[in-house]
Amino acid sequence: MRAQVSLAFRWSMFREAAAYSIPIIPHSLGGLLFMYSGKYVASHFVAIASIGLYEFADKLAMVYKLLEQSFQHAIGPTFMRESKADRAAARDRFAGIITRWTALYAFLWVALALLFKEAIVLLLAPSYRGCYPFVPVLMAGYLFQGLYGFAANALLFEKKTHWVPAISLTAGLLNVGLNLVLLPRFGMIAAAWTTFASFVVTFVMAVALGRRVYPLRFEWGALARILGAALLALLLGMRIDTSSLALDLAAKTALCAALAGWLLWIDPGGLRAWLRGWLPGRNA
Repeated sequence: MRAQVSLAFRWSMFREAAAYSIPIIPHSLGGLLFMYSGKYVASHFVAIASIGLYEFADKLAMVYKLLEQSFQHAIGPTFMRESKADRAAARDRFAGIITRWTALYAFLWVALALLFKEAIVLLLAPSYRGCYPFVPVLMAGYLFQGLYGFAANALLFEKKTHWVPAISLTAGLLNVGLNLVLLPRFGMIAAAWTTFASFVVTFVMAVALGRRVYPLRFEWGALARILGAALLALLLGMRIDTSSLALDLAAKTALCAALAGWLLWIDPGGLRAWLRGWLPGRNA
């Protein structure tokens, strides 16, 4: 057996793999700026109690982030496989997927944000209620992080990984700069909004750079209607306060049902057929 096995090292394979993967290292550093810059800057201007509330709110928002990232990890290989087979067909198919994903996760954004408010009131001491204003803003940032994931897949497919750290570092530095300017004046809520703004920037940059090599198709009109309706529903839901937990839950449930019904009615990206495919006995 030893005569049939030999060790070999091919520099050409190493160079190709290194050129693809090494840029991910500074990309990770940009991610650290997102995670810690706001808290570090805040420690110089804001009371520790406010930072603690922000940290707790971020843990709640992580529930939504986990749902978003799980989908992205699952859909990424499918995008790569279909793009390799037929880029034009993959581009058209993923336009609908992006729209349906936005509809589903915009609904989850509203539903979870309203649910968390009631859960905080019901389950936690009054001193924790100050964390809630951060939650919807952070979750909105994670919604755009998911949209960024679709756009970034096009860059990864084309092996333009050297553009990825440029995106994350730019957004990370923007996050630091905005925190330095806004945190002393507005407090920890500024950290939530700068995180949101930074994720929007990553999405916009990924779309702009992707147009050079693999322009995905985004159904911008449908996305605007979905996000606008979700934002309206969230703002209305946050104003519901009857001083009765049961009535608040009923009103917010009805509001979420109305949003879900409207989304099914306009059927963005073929949402109804997509959801029917999940039913038992149906083909996905």
